[in-house]
Amino acid sequence: MTAVNGGTIEFYHSQRAFQIEDGTNSVFAKSTSEKNNQSSTSKSEISDERTKMRLGFNSVNTIHRQLLVTIDNVATTDYDWGYDALYIDTQIDNMYWVIADKKYTIQGINEINTSTIMPLGIHTKNDGLNTITIDKLENTSEDLNIYLHDKELDIYHDLKKAKYEVFLISGEYLDRFEITFSTAKTLGTNEVYHNSIQVYFSNEKNKIVIQNPNSNLIESAEMFNILGQSLFKFQSNTSNNYIE
Repeated sequence: MTAVNGGTIEFYHSQRAFQIEDGTNSVFAKSTSEKNNQSSTSKSEISDERTKMRLGFNSVNTIHRQLLVTIDNVATTDYDWGYDALYIDTQIDNMYWVIADKKYTIQGINEINTSTIMPLGIHTKNDGLNTITIDKLENTSEDLNIYLHDKELDIYHDLKKAKYEVFLISGEYLDRFEITFSTAKTLGTNEVYHNSIQVYFSNEKNKIVIQNPNSNLIESAEMFNILGQSLFKFQSNTSNNYIE
């Protein structure tokens, strides 16, 4: 239990409930009572109509993290006691909402519109390919657009169409990714090709890695040294989003 301020919490005898431990009302046992079945049915009919988005992160080390955002009229874009859950279970790879420079796994927000921006943070222990995807949408409209904005590559990726794959060098990324609900601009063909392809040298694998998140056709690749001399060239003719 946590509290914002110090004080005394009181529990009263009237709050206690007497229950015979015969197993019929246990949450671990199936009730045979018709009355209990009716009660159970009525409880299951209570539904939450709020809009929810569950965002998934799958890391290079096969770790999965799911983040939740819920639209609630009482919540705000800042930290809300009882609505936003702090990130506390640190893993070697992870993703989290970033609110006022702090990390959260659950976020409440009062509305989502075309100007809404929700910053994301990521850290990874090893170099490699990571994916961001929509795990589940609840009570959302069909015309709601959801984009992963990679600010370093200047890419707005439509998460409702496909997962976003990105090769990351090990480290922490607190100002590179964000969720948006509209695109800031429409890229031309030349800009898309220039901005969406990344090339790294992975010390861990001792290989050159080409990341091609938009699955553009790469006909060939060639490497030059600083003197302009060709070191090697290979014909790829592939649209794979990850090439070593």
